[in-house]
Amino acid sequence: VTDMNVGSCQQGGVYNVTGHTNVLQPPSSGDLIVERCDGNQVVVASAPFSTGSYPFDLGGLTANGTACNIHAYFTGSACSHILTYTAPTCPPSCGFTSAVANANGCQADNTFNVTGTLNFLTPPSTGQLIVEDCNGNSLSFNPPFTSPMNFTFNSLTPDGQNCTVSAYFTAEPSCSITTSYTAPTIPVVSAGNDVTICDGGAVTLTASGADTYQWNNNAGTNASATVSPPQTTVYTVTGSVNGCTASDQGTVSVSDDLVITVSPDVAICEGESTTITASGGDSYSWNNNLGAGATHTVSPPVTTTYVVSATDVNGCTGTNQTVVTVH
Repeated sequence: VTDMNVGSCQQGGVYNVTGHTNVLQPPSSGDLIVERCDGNQVVVASAPFSTGSYPFDLGGLTANGTACNIHAYFTGSACSHILTYTAPTCPPSCGFTSAVANANGCQADNTFNVTGTLNFLTPPSTGQLIVEDCNGNSLSFNPPFTSPMNFTFNSLTPDGQNCTVSAYFTAEPSCSITTSYTAPTIPVVSAGNDVTICDGGAVTLTASGADTYQWNNNAGTNASATVSPPQTTVYTVTGSVNGCTASDQGTVSVSDDLVITVSPDVAICEGESTTITASGGDSYSWNNNLGAGATHTVSPPVTTTYVVSATDVNGCTGTNQTVVTVH
């Protein structure tokens, strides 16, 4: 080895050694090897060799400040030469040790914040520290940089998606780190189906889709609310999951009592029959052992009052009567 140059520190705490080895009376076979003390080596040339100078370059060597050597030799010969040197000592390189990003619960406006912490060693003294998320939000910090560094992204949209957060120093872009968080989700709240009840009746409304609930009209804070409104009323429920809220409405319609129509009073002679009919309901019940059904044929022996009770699909009821006079 006729000359050797020990390079200075490079990014990542490494260096290289370059030089030339001068060959006189080389062997007729084998390879010319240049090897560092840690075993890092390159094949400089292979037979046939010519007399002269062969360059070499050993790169990516760890700059640890220890003594080392360069050994040039032929694999097919005992001919070799050794030069010693001391590796440079590089200052510690920039590096992140950890990064954390936490998605907080929703605020009153249904947005949320992400707070995080960056821990790093040996930051550069120039440039900026950039923190970016997957939605295009960016934060910039100026030197001097002190670990740990806290950051916050405000007023984000709760879409329930996983999002990455990346941090890097502009003076050393390779000094970087990436972490992630999962955004909260706005719940899909349902107040249930619209219902109809009779005047004075009650019904239980059941909400779903959230962890906690709040009904209007003093209907309470449970998922189920039993209500008995005096008139048709719209009930709104607001559901919350991790602070994120959504609302839905259900209508409770109040129906008046049924108006039942019956066939008019009628007069018959003794021994004759007549048909009486009711309408306005869905099911009917008559007195005088007539039972159910909207229509009956009757032949009373004496003047008789027939009373019918009716019920509709909402459970509302009504009554009416008709008189059959017997002559």
